[in-house]
Amino acid sequence: MIRSFYILIFLSGLSFMAIFLSGCSGKPSDSRAEYEEQYLVRVGESTATLFDFNKALEIAETAYPYNLLQNPDIFRKIQMRTLQQIIEEKLLQETARDLNIVLSDSEVEKVVSEMKSDYPKEVFEQILLENAVPYKIWKKRIKARLLMKKVLENELVEKIEITREDISKYYAQHYVKDGLKPESNKDSEDLPNNLEKDTGKRIIKELRMKKAEQSYKPWIKKLREKYIIEINRSLWERVVKGIDDPMLRSQGEGYKRSAPARPAEQIVMDKNDR
Repeated sequence: MIRSFYILIFLSGLSFMAIFLSGCSGKPSDSRAEYEEQYLVRVGESTATLFDFNKALEIAETAYPYNLLQNPDIFRKIQMRTLQQIIEEKLLQETARDLNIVLSDSEVEKVVSEMKSDYPKEVFEQILLENAVPYKIWKKRIKARLLMKKVLENELVEKIEITREDISKYYAQHYVKDGLKPESNKDSEDLPNNLEKDTGKRIIKELRMKKAEQSYKPWIKKLREKYIIEINRSLWERVVKGIDDPMLRSQGEGYKRSAPARPAEQIVMDKNDR
């Protein structure tokens, strides 16, 4: 869904830093490595392992109070939603591969530099250290997210058509209250031409975002029909039932999930999302 991925990239108040730290902390211990390295989702050449799923689930858990995570029905819904998000990410990665959409090193370095500039050098390095995130892995995850953002911009956002009527209606709904109402009906009819350059650009951008949200579901549905989505059903059933996981077995039947960390509450919003 648009709110599960597209808004995360373009509109969310969560910082890229928070997302990437939660999504790429260190490899599992030897006792879990073999189990978590099994593939869970495969779309073309793009694969997500159980390890990838568990890290994405950690992000999802931060949005819920601890007591709700103890509710099996709610937790299963969170698991399913996380699985669907991963599938959508893999669909976007395959779309980028097929359309030869790539990121240049300069594009990646620009974003990395901007993100790092938000923090004193020692604070940035301490965040990575505390979360056991090697710098190369952190940077790799940023590159992956930026590629998916680029696919959405190229194949969805930029292809949204904005008409003069769209601009006039949006202006009347959202800008008139700010005292920008045209003086006459004639001015209203010619509104797109009378708008200040910056205001017009802002309205067009806002309209593209709004229409992109509305178009995302049918667009992603077409991608689901285009690509073969493989799900490791036996592994997924074990995940949902909480069996065959070495960690769960070692804890016994009385095991309960610990309260999730909330890195997004501790890290300031990235300036790209302001």
